[in-house]
Amino acid sequence: MALDLGEAQPTIDLESSLIGRDSRLMIVGLAGATLSCNANTILYGSQVMVPYWGTRAELIEVIALARSG
Repeated sequence: MALDLGEAQPTIDLESSLIGRDSRLMIVGLAGATLSCNANTILYGSQVMVPYWGTRAELIEVIALARSG
C-alpha cells in the first residue's frame, strides 16, 4: 500500500511506478497532481482510492493512529 498525503506530481509518479499486483494507492492530498492509468498501466487487483472527507484535525488523528500501529 502506498499512502500519498501531499499529492505532488513527483510522489504520484513514484508511487504509481512502485505499486504491484493487488496493491492499493491511497491519495489523500489535494495538490492537483494527475494519475494517468488504463487497463495496461495498473496491475490486476490494484486499487486507487481518493477519499475526500474530514477536516485537517481528523487527518492528523488518522496519521497518529497509523504511527501507533
